[in-house]
Amino acid sequence: MYRVKLQFFRIKKYRLFLWLLVGFNLQAQQTWTLQSCIDYALAHHPEIQQQETKITNSSLEVKQAKYDFLPNISFNANQGFNLGNTYDISTGVGQIQSSFTGVSFNADLVVFNRLVKHYQFRKSRVNVAMEQAALQNKKLEFTRQLIEIFLSTVLHKAEMKHWQAELSSMKKSVDIARKLTQKHLKPLTELYSLQSEYKNIELQKIQTTKDYKNALLKLSAFMGIKDSMLINITDTDDNLILPENFDAENFPTVKQLKKHLIIEQYQLKILQSKLYPVLSLRYSFYTNYYHIIGQPDIIFNQTTNQWESNGWQQQFRNNRIHYIGLSLHIPVFNGYKNRLQIKMQRHQLNDLQSEITYKQNEIDKIYRQLENEITASRQKLQLLDKNLMLNKQLLDISTQKWQKSLMGIFDYLQVKRQYTQAVLKLLQETYILRYKKRILKTLSQASQAKQ
Repeated sequence: MYRVKLQFFRIKKYRLFLWLLVGFNLQAQQTWTLQSCIDYALAHHPEIQQQETKITNSSLEVKQAKYDFLPNISFNANQGFNLGNTYDISTGVGQIQSSFTGVSFNADLVVFNRLVKHYQFRKSRVNVAMEQAALQNKKLEFTRQLIEIFLSTVLHKAEMKHWQAELSSMKKSVDIARKLTQKHLKPLTELYSLQSEYKNIELQKIQTTKDYKNALLKLSAFMGIKDSMLINITDTDDNLILPENFDAENFPTVKQLKKHLIIEQYQLKILQSKLYPVLSLRYSFYTNYYHIIGQPDIIFNQTTNQWESNGWQQQFRNNRIHYIGLSLHIPVFNGYKNRLQIKMQRHQLNDLQSEITYKQNEIDKIYRQLENEITASRQKLQLLDKNLMLNKQLLDISTQKWQKSLMGIFDYLQVKRQYTQAVLKLLQETYILRYKKRILKTLSQASQAKQ
């Protein structure tokens, strides 16, 4: 008996340890708010990181464009062998086995390159700004998607809690109907009707629970988190102060298009500069050493009539050649290719300018429409809140009448369904308003951000 009690005590102790461990893990698990989800996604999303890499690469291209102003310098060395013998009987000149060594140094500086390098350097700097605007635009889009997914998850969670409360309320009604039926104060049809309604509510709760779990999985997948997430559904926007300023010209999408327009303007200048001449300054140094294989390096001096040493050091000194000169390239005619490209580029600039104007007006229209929708949602929310109060009062009165057999079961269930629909409409409109307010604030912040 003592052993049985001891074993039972050990089992209870082991269960207590498991419950403490589970409770500790639940407490240690992070509870995600909307802002923490946004911050995490913008810091870890692969597309954001790829865009940041593009900015880094564009910055390197600026350095490369700057280095293009430096001269091109090269050092060359070559070694060759002529093997075999040749002899021309008509001239009496032959070629015997020999080796050849040559060394050269070259420098080339473009003095005037049609201003191409100058415009390419400016173009590369603007390209960095355009990629930064593209990063802002991508962050804005991810923020919008995350707000939508997060608030959709919160809405499903709130609906799930509502159906759980409805189950508890309906269970009480079923229990009351069962007692009244047993006392023959209510017919069985009313009990069966309430039980059927209870099952319908259970189905709604199952569906809503599934929607909540799927939305939670969608949220974690979007953020790139494999573990389960706990979200804070009490993060309300009741005290959210909406901004009053909005500058569509400074919106990331418009800024990106404007930077693109500047880049294309520089591209037009590059095409135009191809009609200008190119002036280059060139310098080169060359020397070589020639050796007949198997024979000493000597040469006959006709002045002294003596054989003198002619090794590689002597030949490198005597065979030096320096060259310095200017090279001018003037384009005359290339089949109107450059002029056609210039004409096409001007058409593209006009299209870009029209697109900027259209996009700016479209973004401003979206913002103003969102302001109007928020005003309408607030008014609608007030009416829905009053309607819910009326339905709650009607439900309380109808519950008392049904219990006193002053109202039929079908009329009573209809009142309960009206109350449920009023609750769901209020919940949905609440989170629709939260979504619109969050998006409006995000758009305003994006338009006020300095690059």
